[in-house]
Amino acid sequence: MALPLMAYAILWDTLLDHFNPAAFGQYFELFKISPWLSAYSSFSSVILSPVSEELFFRGWMWTGLRKHWGPLATALATATVWLMLHVSSFSDFSAPIWLIPVALILSLARHFGESVRASLALHILYNSFIAGLPWLFPVTT
Repeated sequence: MALPLMAYAILWDTLLDHFNPAAFGQYFELFKISPWLSAYSSFSSVILSPVSEELFFRGWMWTGLRKHWGPLATALATATVWLMLHVSSFSDFSAPIWLIPVALILSLARHFGESVRASLALHILYNSFIAGLPWLFPVTT
């Protein structure tokens, strides 16, 4: 599941950079202001956000819903609420549509891994990769 997720991250980065070259330049801008601010922002988006989101959505919420619902309904409900949370994270309200495959992969990881650990590891890996893409594939303008 990690390989398709990373391939999707590269695809997403490529398409977003095509439409908006500064899409992932936030880390570079923060580093110019302060390396500490950049480190905090990276730590927050790579560690804190995935841990809190996964523990809530595919941990606590998944466990509660799964007692009464099947795996598909539970996956759809938790993924939908997770996607709604990400609407406010983007200036464009259509951007969370790009996160639908990520939500599905994280839900599949939670279901087949039978634990929040699998989705948590994938979410951290995905966010790490997204945060590192500007350094791996610098945008030339």
